[in-house]
Amino acid sequence: MNPLQQKLDINNERYRIIVSIKEDYLDGKLSLEEGNRILKEKLGTCTPDEFAYAEQSLKGVYKDEEILDKMDDLLNLFDGVLVRAENEYPENHPLWAYLEEINAVEKVALEADELLKQDKFIKNPWLGVFDSLAEWRIHLSRKQNQLYPMLENHGFDRPTRIMWTFDDGVRDSISSSYALLREDKYEEFLASVPETLAKLRDLNSKELEVLLPTSFKLLSDEEFVRMSKNDHEIGYAIINAPGLYVVPGINDSAASLNGNAASQNSAVSNEFLNDLAGLLSKYVGPSRQHKGGKHRTDHAVKATAEFSFKDGQHLNSPPLLPGLPAPAFFRSALGIPPQGCGSRRQAPARCTRPRSVPGTQRRGGQRRPRSRR
Repeated sequence: MNPLQQKLDINNERYRIIVSIKEDYLDGKLSLEEGNRILKEKLGTCTPDEFAYAEQSLKGVYKDEEILDKMDDLLNLFDGVLVRAENEYPENHPLWAYLEEINAVEKVALEADELLKQDKFIKNPWLGVFDSLAEWRIHLSRKQNQLYPMLENHGFDRPTRIMWTFDDGVRDSISSSYALLREDKYEEFLASVPETLAKLRDLNSKELEVLLPTSFKLLSDEEFVRMSKNDHEIGYAIINAPGLYVVPGINDSAASLNGNAASQNSAVSNEFLNDLAGLLSKYVGPSRQHKGGKHRTDHAVKATAEFSFKDGQHLNSPPLLPGLPAPAFFRSALGIPPQGCGSRRQAPARCTRPRSVPGTQRRGGQRRPRSRR
């Protein structure tokens, strides 16, 4: 038994059955239905690491291109046989971060699904979707520069090479669709989106079904701790950066680093709220006191800023710059009258702009008598 087989605890008899059926299917000796039936009869179930190890063992018999072209069929061959992994990992574990990203990008993909159903094409929502999808290259980069090399150190190299090809296909497809959108080639863009989403979801399915659970079984805590540290240098896609993965007895000091980072983030948040509150206060008059001695305006400004920050929209909101009108959301929340309704220091229930004098009409800002015919 070789070290990789021993590490994954692969049973020899089950392994021979899996490899034999895979080879017979690839050689055309078995149909998809026949192979699936035999697997169910002889094995019942197959774990993700058994599937991956059998794929690794095909090395030298078939070219990577052959396996790549047949990968979806091989997964279908094990339909109802391959055990679906729970994919439950400790918080901040590198694989936990991959899982969080996959969940996050699926929400983006669902948003794209809804946009595809719209009768009218509006560019801005699509730009938001593909701004997020463009970050997926970071997810792929971490896999290719961190996870794959560690797996290959254990002799697990064929599945990673095949996955690398799928990674490149997804990245290129996202880039191609995004370019069409930016170039205003809307018909071509809309035609490309379904395939882009299908490739993304297919790759994520392979990660969830085979790559992540096999990695969890094959790699050690020491390797995951090292991976976590380097992952932070590469970055994360769509999600906020998690804390460092901490394993007692291996990197206990990282726990204090996580605590310091949380304190710093809290300080940054408070600083942001104070700055935003100060900026918003420019759009209202001086603080007015009410019972209890509190400043009504200050509280309203701070509450609005805090709501915006916690809602996560502060990065997407229109810029608040001196000399520019406050966005409608802030004007309404702070009781600022609609634009053009007089002083910002007043908050009338309705616009009090003077009405035109009967018998006159406005032209160029002046009232002129209506012509009579």
